[in-house]
Amino acid sequence: MRILQLGRFYPPSAGGIQTAIYNIREGLAARGLECDVLCCGDGLRSRREAAAGGTIYRAGSLGTVLSTSLSPAIVLTLMRIAPRYDIIHLHHPDPMATLALFVVRPKAALVVHWHSDIVRQKAALRMFGPLQAWLLKRAARVIVTTPAYLPSPFLRNFRDKIEIVPVGIETEAAPADDGAVRRVSARHANKFLVFSLGRMVYYKGFEYLINAAARLDQRVHVVIGGDGPLLNKMRRLVDTLGLQGRVFLPGALPAAEVEAYYRVCDVFCLSSTHHSEAFGIVQLEAMKFGKPVIATTIAGSGVSWVNAGGISGINVAPRDRTALAAAIEAFVKAPSLGARLGRQGRRRLLDLFTRERMCRKLHRIYQLLPGIAAQSGGARSGEVGEI
Repeated sequence: MRILQLGRFYPPSAGGIQTAIYNIREGLAARGLECDVLCCGDGLRSRREAAAGGTIYRAGSLGTVLSTSLSPAIVLTLMRIAPRYDIIHLHHPDPMATLALFVVRPKAALVVHWHSDIVRQKAALRMFGPLQAWLLKRAARVIVTTPAYLPSPFLRNFRDKIEIVPVGIETEAAPADDGAVRRVSARHANKFLVFSLGRMVYYKGFEYLINAAARLDQRVHVVIGGDGPLLNKMRRLVDTLGLQGRVFLPGALPAAEVEAYYRVCDVFCLSSTHHSEAFGIVQLEAMKFGKPVIATTIAGSGVSWVNAGGISGINVAPRDRTALAAAIEAFVKAPSLGARLGRQGRRRLLDLFTRERMCRKLHRIYQLLPGIAAQSGGARSGEVGEI
């Protein structure tokens, strides 16, 4: 069985879908499957990289428009390599990759991993809609990451194809970088540390977290790591509110410092406001380190399912700075609450969100695909999979 993961980007490019593709590829390779990746690169030149148990193809790109890579090279590369694969696993939303599939029409079984509805680009969706509908009709299976996406208006006619497979990560952290941990600890000595991490884009809601910090006292430090188009706007907001020395926006953080913040922080906060935030893998990273999570109850998103309220953390309404501040204050006043929810969150991670569990479920889905199943003695009709 040879599998091609088809996605917009791949690490070292940062992002939730990239992290999911990486964990799927690594996990399937660890199970002895041949698993390659085709994605867009960060320049005009296409290149190929060797990886354990597979190959990473990075197609040259002309740039990005409306969050879509413009890459004629991905069409040409797929045309050349598609006959090698039994299964193509597309990570949606990805209009360019969908167009490539439409043009190439590979014979391989198709799995569509529905990470998110297209939320903001309404005009683009009107043009892309027919192609998206073709994709879903062509798919043998549609993977969703949480039950929250079962009612998606785009998926309502394809329930017989849907399987629920939560994203999973490696649950054991690498050995700590003691120097990075010491530096982070020294910056925030004797403070209650709230950590957040993500691209500085509209749906992350960082302005609400910054405003929440203005309602907290000097005991609390807030660090929001990440780069993006709204970084300077968020820094100006910190200055306007007079929160210098209490709220820190360092921009992109090296991996060692990200891990150090997870280790040192008292609570992790995901303040997102739109269901473009479909899952929130950063919550799993916090759970890995036994940290409680504050997240938001976004309609149509799985964020508050991942962070089970009262089990792994606290969920509050989106765009509610007062509720965010109250949730942080609850942890400040009751350290035992944070310790208990952190332990329970770690247990939830081990029960539901491991890389091994995710890849075991995907491998089983692959084995039951039409054509693949015939090779191994039978298939079943599609059904909404159990978590």
